Amino acid sequence: ASLLSRTGTIILTGCGISQTITVTQAGATFSASSLSFMVGNQEGQVQLDLTSECCAWQINSNNPNWLSANPDDGTGSATVFISFDENLSVNVRPGTLTLTSCDGVTQVIAVEQAGVNPVLNVNPTHLDLGAGTGSENIEVTGNCNDWTISGAPAWLTVIPSNGNGDKTVALIYTANPNCTDRTATLLLSGCNITKEITVNQVGEVVFAASPSFVYVGSGAGSTSFGLSGNCDGWAISGGTPIVTSIFPASGNSLPQNIQINFSANPDSSERTVMLTVTCCGETYEVTVTQAGIVSITATPGLVICPGQTTQLCASPGSAYEWSNGQTSQCVTVGLQGTYSVTVTNANGTSAPSVLQVGSGARLHPDVKGHPDSVLMLFYPVGRHPAALVHISLQAPDNAGFVGIRVDLGFGCLQRGAKFIPDENLM
Repeated sequence: ASLLSRTGTIILTGCGISQTITVTQAGATFSASSLSFMVGNQEGQVQLDLTSECCAWQINSNNPNWLSANPDDGTGSATVFISFDENLSVNVRPGTLTLTSCDGVTQVIAVEQAGVNPVLNVNPTHLDLGAGTGSENIEVTGNCNDWTISGAPAWLTVIPSNGNGDKTVALIYTANPNCTDRTATLLLSGCNITKEITVNQVGEVVFAASPSFVYVGSGAGSTSFGLSGNCDGWAISGGTPIVTSIFPASGNSLPQNIQINFSANPDSSERTVMLTVTCCGETYEVTVTQAGIVSITATPGLVICPGQTTQLCASPGSAYEWSNGQTSQCVTVGLQGTYSVTVTNANGTSAPSVLQVGSGARLHPDVKGHPDSVLMLFYPVGRHPAALVHISLQAPDNAGFVGIRVDLGFGCLQRGAKFIPDENLM
């Protein structure tokens, strides 16, 4: 049988006459109920009805891995089932079968199978990172075969940033140099689906004062210390009564050199105050310690009588340096002059002190009176009379000297005086 019609002729001859008789025979009929099918992603089959008048036919799948016909050949009319496997992809997949009928005539049966609904997920969708360097993983899952992650800032690296299906993605981050938090929003996109991933990295306050313990001398003056760190806003307060001014007392960036002026310490003991530094909401302290006044005491006094000495003692410290080269707390001197000492305390602060030591003049008395009471005039050498003192005397010794036990404070009293009676003064 053929699908094509055919024509034949018959010649009728008689009585010298001929005629041609034409005969046309129709071709066999062959038809398919449909040459195009649209099916879902699930496994299944569709029915194809073939109508034929004793015509042989054959169906061959061009996608045998998932598309087939049963039966795939026959003669005459038949019902054929076209079977297809599940489409696990989100993409539509096309398939074809070739239907060959009588006389080798071919027709194409097209099958279009839908993809599965796309699924794209990520876990977690929010990450909190520490201030330092590190990495965290996120899991991308689903059947999307073409996804990308975008929106990463310079401090965040995404590996890999694209892929298909399920993947473990590493987020590698650098240390946060700021004292405030920083945030990035990553976008996972694919198969017309978008997911957000929020990454927050905490800030960490970095701050240092150098030095954080400031030691100053007892006198008024100024000194400085440095601030460093990542504060984007800072301020300094406090310090009274030692610190009288701070410059600068606030700012928006570091490092910064800070100068402080301080008043003199009126006491011999050291004193301490705190400067408070606020930085990114945190509070820090700088300790300022001022040395006490260094004093020198003289025992028995500041006047050195001939042949005598006095002891000079500095206020307590950890080290001493006297102008005469000695290094003890107390020194003994026998000569008049200016003596100075520098006292260094345990924290290394040094403070000087100066003391003038004088030489007492020997007083030469003229004694006039009687053994029980005497009026004495004392003459410093080369000067006018220094004092007129009425004193009681002890009885003279065998040599005619009396003992005198009076210290006038401004000179050196001669230990003995010759008793010279003068009744005219009585």
